[in-house]
Amino acid sequence: MISVRNVGTKETTLPVTVTATFSYDGLSASTTSVGWVCSMVARTATCTNPLSIAVNSERVLELKITMPLVDGFFSSVVEVNSVEDYNLSNNKASNTSRIESPGVPRFVISPPSLQPGQQATLSLTINTPFPHDLFGTVTLSFTSSPPGGAMDPALQFATGGRTVGYIIRAFSTQAQFNGGQAGPIGFQTGTVAGNLVFAATYQGGTRPAQSTSTTASVSAVAPRISTMATEKTATGFVAAFTMFSPSRRVNTLSFQFNASPPIRLSCGNLSSCSASGSTVTFQVQPLFNTWYANNTDFGSIATVRVPFTIDGTLSGTISVTVTNETGPSNTMSFTIP
Repeated sequence: MISVRNVGTKETTLPVTVTATFSYDGLSASTTSVGWVCSMVARTATCTNPLSIAVNSERVLELKITMPLVDGFFSSVVEVNSVEDYNLSNNKASNTSRIESPGVPRFVISPPSLQPGQQATLSLTINTPFPHDLFGTVTLSFTSSPPGGAMDPALQFATGGRTVGYIIRAFSTQAQFNGGQAGPIGFQTGTVAGNLVFAATYQGGTRPAQSTSTTASVSAVAPRISTMATEKTATGFVAAFTMFSPSRRVNTLSFQFNASPPIRLSCGNLSSCSASGSTVTFQVQPLFNTWYANNTDFGSIATVRVPFTIDGTLSGTISVTVTNETGPSNTMSFTIP
């Protein structure tokens, strides 16, 4: 803001001109102040106002300078000129200030190696404190590996959804998410292998919004069985287990009977089955391929229900394992009801 004041004994009758010369190229100048018209040539802005200035009054020029994104010291020299001015000693002023841009927010993901179905955290930090609030959003997106797979709806921030707002307060270095305390925000990795993309916008002071991003990978590990339950029926029981397979592929399903009395299993003429002692294994790849192709709302999560018919009395436990190209899952057992 520039104030041109008449400290003489008569009001002005001729135009007043203000020139402002800056230390940077590539600037543009504009104003909305009453009566002022401005133009820019090279590093100098020239502004003229034909309106009179009464004795001991002033005309205010709010000069808006648009400049490139640079850091460093910025100087300006401002001078007012009028043919009616006979005291030139107070017509010029200069100023030097430091221009500082905010640091690019840095993503900190913990743990650095993400696993499917895991609760992880994201922090945003800057190395050097900035004298203005730095704010923006972080958006979470996903690309499956291999491409074309479904996104797990469980993939989201702890606050719900896949976009969260944040602010890094002036003179601090740690982001607050959704107005909370400074520190990390939790997110769920989902159950599908692929890449998580965190895209952040950031803006501080008068600087325009900028963007930055980072990528984290969710590993294509072996399938995992998470829960197991049984339900007794009139002819036996139903075993149900919930599992996820990050590659969205399951090749085999095995049951090992640890029963009393001991039993020996046989598949008969069933081609997709193999038996060895007390273990029976089914080739289930076509079944799971169909399931995953037709069910994209659950990521890689599936609940498998297997009915068992028992003639006579059988006690003991049954262990369940599934496999795919990456290896076998964990083994989970249940008591024969």
